[in-house]
Amino acid sequence: MSDMRPTDPPRPATVEELAETVRFALTFGLTGKPHGKRTREDATLLAREIARHVLRSRFRVLKLPPAPGPDTGRLWPKAEGDPPC
Repeated sequence: MSDMRPTDPPRPATVEELAETVRFALTFGLTGKPHGKRTREDATLLAREIARHVLRSRFRVLKLPPAPGPDTGRLWPKAEGDPPC
């Protein structure tokens, strides 16, 4: 259980908090009843249910822009007189 109060500012969730939220989403649906067999076995439905539950639990997951990949086209600094790339 979280020790946050409603008036506390947002903070990064701990691994334990996120794990508890995912565990609950894997076990129970919106009504608090256990998921049916089809939901447990269908990865797409289960992934959607987990995503919805995480958002309903007031977690906000941030996605950063992708990190720049390596530039393998040039392994040394450009020399004077080199043609433009």
